[in-house]
Amino acid sequence: MNIPLIPNYTPKLFTFIFLLISCLFSQPYDPNLNWKTLETEHFSIHYHQDEDSVAFETGKISEDVYIKVVDFLEWNPKGKTNIVIVDNQDLVSGFANPFPINTIYISPAQPPPEEDYYEDWLRELITHEFTHIVQLDRTAGFPAFLRKVFGRAIINNSAQPIWFIEGIAVYSESKFTNGGRLNSPYFSMILREDVNSGNFKSIDRASNFPRIWPGSITPYVYGSSFIEWIIKKYGKRSIIEYNYHTSNGFPFAVNRAARRVFGKDFLTLWREWKDALESNNYTKTKTKTKTLTSDGEWNLSPTFSPDSKHIAFIHRSYDEYPGIEILNTETGERKKIVEGYINPGITWSKDGKKILFSKLDVQSNYYYFSQIYEYNIQSKKLSKIEKTERGNYPVYTQDEKGILFIKEHTGSNDICIIYPQEDSFVVLLHNDDHTQYHYPQFSSDGRKVLLSVWKKGEGVQIYVFDFEQKKFEKITKYGNNTKPIWSVKLKGIYFVSDRSGIYEPYFYSLNDKKIYAVTEIKSGIFYPDVSKDGKEIVFSLYTPNGYNIHTITVEKERFIEFKINKLENKKIAFIEREIKPNVHPYNPLPYLIPRFWLPMIIIKEERVSPGFLTFSQDVLYEHEFYLKGAYFIPEKDILYYFSYINNCFRPQIFLEISQDFKFSRNRWVKKKEKNIYLTLSKKYTTSLHAFTAGYEREVYSTTDSIYKYSDIMLGYSFSNRLKFPRSIEYERGGYLTSTYRLYSTMLQGDDSFHYLKTKMGYYFRGPFKHDVISIKSSFGFIFQDTQNIEIAIGGNSGTFSLRGYESGIYTGQSVFTGSCEYSFPLFQIERGIRTYPIYFNNFHAKIFSDFGSASLEFPSDNSKPLLFSFGIETTLSLDLIYSQVPCNLTGGIAFTKDEAKPKFYFNIATDIPYFSRKNHLSPYCYRTDEASNLKTL
Repeated sequence: MNIPLIPNYTPKLFTFIFLLISCLFSQPYDPNLNWKTLETEHFSIHYHQDEDSVAFETGKISEDVYIKVVDFLEWNPKGKTNIVIVDNQDLVSGFANPFPINTIYISPAQPPPEEDYYEDWLRELITHEFTHIVQLDRTAGFPAFLRKVFGRAIINNSAQPIWFIEGIAVYSESKFTNGGRLNSPYFSMILREDVNSGNFKSIDRASNFPRIWPGSITPYVYGSSFIEWIIKKYGKRSIIEYNYHTSNGFPFAVNRAARRVFGKDFLTLWREWKDALESNNYTKTKTKTKTLTSDGEWNLSPTFSPDSKHIAFIHRSYDEYPGIEILNTETGERKKIVEGYINPGITWSKDGKKILFSKLDVQSNYYYFSQIYEYNIQSKKLSKIEKTERGNYPVYTQDEKGILFIKEHTGSNDICIIYPQEDSFVVLLHNDDHTQYHYPQFSSDGRKVLLSVWKKGEGVQIYVFDFEQKKFEKITKYGNNTKPIWSVKLKGIYFVSDRSGIYEPYFYSLNDKKIYAVTEIKSGIFYPDVSKDGKEIVFSLYTPNGYNIHTITVEKERFIEFKINKLENKKIAFIEREIKPNVHPYNPLPYLIPRFWLPMIIIKEERVSPGFLTFSQDVLYEHEFYLKGAYFIPEKDILYYFSYINNCFRPQIFLEISQDFKFSRNRWVKKKEKNIYLTLSKKYTTSLHAFTAGYEREVYSTTDSIYKYSDIMLGYSFSNRLKFPRSIEYERGGYLTSTYRLYSTMLQGDDSFHYLKTKMGYYFRGPFKHDVISIKSSFGFIFQDTQNIEIAIGGNSGTFSLRGYESGIYTGQSVFTGSCEYSFPLFQIERGIRTYPIYFNNFHAKIFSDFGSASLEFPSDNSKPLLFSFGIETTLSLDLIYSQVPCNLTGGIAFTKDEAKPKFYFNIATDIPYFSRKNHLSPYCYRTDEASNLKTL
């Protein structure tokens, strides 16, 4: 019977929506969290332990935001909007997901003072995300009819450029709160520098998430300003009408809708807006500075060493892994000493031998929290300071026996001191009202702490905290002020403020209680630090290619007294809407009712049958299922596929059952499948271990025969490979995946044998930027008494691929393949086509050499001749649907040692994680009654 009998785990192409929404969030939350739900009139707010006060505050704010946003966009979403509050990271996070049910996800952590502009962060975040929900939810006309038929698979307004989707949300947060990024000097600074430098972004770049500076923030900055300009010129009603037309028309026909509303397409409007910005005659930098770095992107938080001969700073880039670098101020030499996502705020020890900082790490598998570290520069030893989880802005005490730091908890901060040698931990100040502390610094006598403090309603101000009296003294009153520094020499305090509309350094004199402007740099200055002798200031200066490290000489005679114009902006008064506390345990079942279905066309033999697919998940991703089905009426054949994922426990549980039809050996074969897997993973900051165990059963049948498979599988995978935003390939690290399967008649199968498969690879950086050398290999072994089960190698893809050879060119019970590759970029494209949903990232190439062989027996005996091929591939990397679907188009040519005639091939692939069931890899084995009849499936 010439049919395949070992489970053929070729990638099953789930729908894009299922993969993007479901697989990306596989077991995202700690199963030990206890969830509750707070019901309000228009929202269901889901939260876990220790979040009660934040949840009730969210309920009050949400109902007030609901009225404003619904009135603004003139659309009322059907049903309640879900809000999930999860305190699982110290990074600012929030996003809206309209599919399959309107849901907002919020992390309570608040942004650092340099990155946002807000009076009430929770209100601003909810306003932004709920604007997404309302704007994307709207449907009208024929799309509204389709939604009634097919459900929430129809979200017409999601087919809009990113600049519009994010721009209108930023506009809304700025209009309906006493903050918002459209009102911030930060967004103004980015746009101003792009206009001044001639780096103004075209609309095709703003329609996506480009990898050229300012990177992924581009659609936010440009989109919000562009929408504000449109509203001023055409009125608020024009944006509402445009959103209506896109909800009522063809997807991606954005310029057609624009011409109907504005009489012009967006390309014309974009040029007019650009001309208006260029006519503003922005003021340029006047003060001369000394440039220490010029590579741009993110060079942040520079800090002088005690002897001022070195500067430690944070470097982040789209080209490499971030970390801390030390710069020699005399030679300009730079050296990376620590890797990781470092938070601003670096402290040197008095002897200059150690630095103290905070770094984000994966903790307890589900949390991305900060931790205080100490690095010894001489011994190159990195030490974690215990009991400083969620710690930030660390500074040594005067005797350097203790460390003062700020501790995050549920959107609020505490001031703490830990004495590592004494194992003593003290909470100096505790609050639950979202107060934020930044950049603490001890006075010379150690009795006071200088720091910036954010409080609701007053922004970020400079305070001095007196340890003895336990009192705060407020230094500033206007604007947002941060990064204060004691100046012993000048008897005052340096700090950065946006009070003039631009981030600039100021000086507060302790003698006359006056504030002075230090420079006339009309760009943006951040993270200043003063040399020990007080003669020089180092800082991060915003430039057209990002943040660079600069210094200026301190000249007190050039300080200019700054007098604030006491023009109070009119503030929005918010209504504290009372909500009735209706709290109950979280129930996932109501969310598992399918919200959509899509028709499919299924082909079997010469017949075609209509089919359907659907999937559902609850808002916490505890349960997920996928269902596909079809029915062939004359034959009464049913095709179905059902999978279920349970994320409530450790390990994760994955179940699937299916019945399908495959064309093999000139006949149609019915395949029934029942599998269950348990997966336990251990995540680290830059690596992942995963263990999988499962039971697999497949039954193949034709009109005259049937064959059964049953096995127990064990798998292990490890990966620490790293890839960066501008990478064309993994650039460092490696991977290892090994799978063992025991097939047995005791499991009601028709054969007993063992199958072991292992694949591995490693990546090395080449001599040039983003070029990579990689070495990969795969091994497969079958242990059995008979010769009816074999492994096939060959083909252009798969575990045992050999580019240039046909699939199944060799078979055997022992096989191996390997490859050596050199990948290199040809050129960066970073352009789209007008406002079409396509964006070209880069074009790169790969030179490769493949080799492999097989043996009819294991241990290897009578090995077949070594196969060898070489060739070249070129790949066009692009994004579809406004950066929502990454895609690679690869064309290659391969030469083999046996044939002079080259083999051409072409592949289309996406970069969506978990596009195939990677935990359950294909054995690529086949059974036959005659070895000569083996064929590749």
